[in-house]
Amino acid sequence: MDKILEIKNLSAGYDNKKIISDINLSVKNGQSIAIVGESGGGKTTLVKAVTNMCDIYSGDILFEGKSIVNISKKEIRENRKHIQMIIQDSHSAFNPSMSIRDYIKEPMKNFYKYDDKKCLEKTKELLNLVSLDESVLDRSPNSLSGGQRQRIAIIGALSVNPKVLICDEITSALDVSVGKQIMELLDYIKAKTNMTIIYISHDLALMASASDEIFIMNDGKIVEQISSKDLKKSQNIYTRKLLDATYVID
Repeated sequence: MDKILEIKNLSAGYDNKKIISDINLSVKNGQSIAIVGESGGGKTTLVKAVTNMCDIYSGDILFEGKSIVNISKKEIRENRKHIQMIIQDSHSAFNPSMSIRDYIKEPMKNFYKYDDKKCLEKTKELLNLVSLDESVLDRSPNSLSGGQRQRIAIIGALSVNPKVLICDEITSALDVSVGKQIMELLDYIKAKTNMTIIYISHDLALMASASDEIFIMNDGKIVEQISSKDLKKSQNIYTRKLLDATYVID
């Protein structure tokens, strides 16, 4: 598998305050990886750097071999078509006055200039993929359950055919059973599309079962990179601390 994303010696943050430093990470096409650590460790800042949503102080980020640091607004827009992110709080991702139909349609019109007929065709295809009925289209976000909103958020991201999907703590606000369904759905989507998925999570047990490779973050640095199957063999002190605090799924 070729590298789709490569991060080299990256330092980044906000308002001249460095949050992450000396980050080195690569992701292969079609791979699923997880960036795991406790709150405040720099996980979200790392993916915000990838999506041009924070300040880059040094280092480089390559997408398909091309630097995406210090690029134009036009190039940033193009990259957002290829790299989509789903956030933890699906509720805040929605405009409460916008119907689900319009929420799904908007990115397709913005990026691909699809007409209403083409948007509806694509929407029906995606609803089928995430096992939702067409009846949700004319409902408001507030009328949906948390699990339904997260499925719609996934549709919104998939509607522009991204190559990389970043999932930032997307199950943490959901009941355990609903969260399990969302993870199973993402696994199914990955199998169907060969999409690259980057998970951000504090839940090491969940990520051990969902990803091929795990990057452990602490205090703004990656302290260990390890395959999921070798996780229990880790000798890293911080990784062992996370392991001791959770049950790792075989």
